[in-house]
Amino acid sequence: MDAVIAAPPDAVFAALADPANGVRLHAGTTRSEVAGGGPVKAGARLRRVRSVEGHTVDAEYEVLCFRPGKELEISGGAQGITATWRWTLAADGAGTKVALDVTVEGEGFAMFLAGTVAEALRRAESDHLARLAAACGA
Repeated sequence: MDAVIAAPPDAVFAALADPANGVRLHAGTTRSEVAGGGPVKAGARLRRVRSVEGHTVDAEYEVLCFRPGKELEISGGAQGITATWRWTLAADGAGTKVALDVTVEGEGFAMFLAGTVAEALRRAESDHLARLAAACGA
């Protein structure tokens, strides 16, 4: 997924990296915070409670990449399913081109469910970039 958001890269990144925005940005999310407190940075752990297609998941994610204004990547999950979100940002005129890549992998029996979970997340995230634009005031 990609879109151009009418806000500069630093503002878009700030909206993405603010754990309190998780509830606004990800459909079905009821709780989003830094696990254990502290700032969001590479190595930080985020906790998110989210319902996707009737299934509620309380999961922890690790911030794998934190490059302000350029890139944010988080990965984690629960019950043998690991989901990774990677946002890349680039200036585009007065705005920001945002590309979002979501991948899902499963371990053990969960590998048979990874495709189904990936499709459910794609549907749930279909309006994510529009929600991000709104959070940026665009």
